[in-house]
Amino acid sequence: MAIIRAIIAGKYEPKVLVAKNITVSIDPGMHYYEQRYRERIVKNLHKKAQAFGFELIPQVSENLVS
Repeated sequence: MAIIRAIIAGKYEPKVLVAKNITVSIDPGMHYYEQRYRERIVKNLHKKAQAFGFELIPQVSENLVS
């Protein structure tokens, strides 16, 4: 029960918790989903650019908006 309270409080974040024949899936969080979404978008942009004969070059900048 203490682990479940720690999870709710945000102090402990396992991917899956198994306790007394009960499996509880824990949401990895919005940051994880946003990161995966951005990776998919960039990957698809690379594919589209390549189909048109272009190459995407990452821009390194300190002022990127996230």
